[in-house]
Amino acid sequence: MKRGFNEAERQRGWSLLEKVGAHAVGDGNTDLDVRDAIAEIDAWDETNLRLIRAGLTRYPEIREQVLEGVEAASGYDAVLNVDKVLNRLAALEGKPEGEAALKTVAERGVHQAERRRVGG
Repeated sequence: MKRGFNEAERQRGWSLLEKVGAHAVGDGNTDLDVRDAIAEIDAWDETNLRLIRAGLTRYPEIREQVLEGVEAASGYDAVLNVDKVLNRLAALEGKPEGEAALKTVAERGVHQAERRRVGG
């Protein structure tokens, strides 16, 4: 009470809690959905990073650019690494040598539809 907490503040607090309680929580994703998505990306990264590395062997500068600082990881680190690689691959679109590199990567199974599926 010495710091300004009074009946009006108590009522305000309960009013805010009632407003929050009346709203749907989040975007419908549950902790289990998030856990499952992380697990799927975690399982995806090892094989597919290897395929990307192999596909970009003909394009050493692009390979270095796409895979710089990225290794297969686990958990949330896998999500961060996959996001980096997918964004770097997307940046190659529309560039002649980039398109050739993406075609080679696609032939290994990491095609645009797969990149979009994994990248959400």
